[in-house]
Amino acid sequence: MKDEELPWASAGNEVGHLLDQCAKPGGRLPFHQRGTDDSLCIQGDVEISPRAILYTHLAPSSFVTRDAGRIIIGPESFVNCGAWFRSTAEIRIGARCRIGPFVRIYDHDAHEVARPHREGGRSAPVSIGDEVWLGVGVIVLKGVTIGDGSVVGAGAVVTRDVKPGVVVVPDMQLREVGRT
Repeated sequence: MKDEELPWASAGNEVGHLLDQCAKPGGRLPFHQRGTDDSLCIQGDVEISPRAILYTHLAPSSFVTRDAGRIIIGPESFVNCGAWFRSTAEIRIGARCRIGPFVRIYDHDAHEVARPHREGGRSAPVSIGDEVWLGVGVIVLKGVTIGDGSVVGAGAVVTRDVKPGVVVVPDMQLREVGRT
C-alpha cells in the first residue's frame, strides 16, 4: 500500500491533521523500526530509550505532553502501531514491555465533566512496570500502576492498580501468572 493510500494520509482526516500539528523528530530515530517519519508524532517532554522499538506502519502513533507532562519508555519495550499516549503529569513504561496496537494511555481527564466544558481536569501519574503486556485496544487511565509481569487483555479499560504478576481481562481478574 502506498503512503497516499493509507487512511491517515489525507489532510482532512482527523489523525492526519493531528500529525500535521506535531513537531517532526527530523530524521530516522533508532527506536522507530517500521513506518514513515510522518506516521510518528512526538511532542513535548518524551524520552524513548534507543533500545525500545516503535511500529507505525499500519497506523500512526502519537506521544504528546503538555504542561509538566512527561512520557518515558524503557529499554527493550515494544510499542505497536496506533498508540496514543497523552500526559500532563507522567507516564512511565518499564523495561521489556509489550504494548499492543491501538493502546491508549492518559494520565489526566483532559477536561472537566461539568458544563460548560473547561480545560483542566485531574492528573495523576501512570506507572507500568517491567515486562508488562498490554493487549490490543487497552486503555489505561490516570493514577494507575500496573505491576511487573502483569498481562492486561485486549479491550480492557484499566482504572485501578494491577498487582504484579496478574492476568486481567475486561472487568475481572483471572489468575496469577504461572499458576493454573
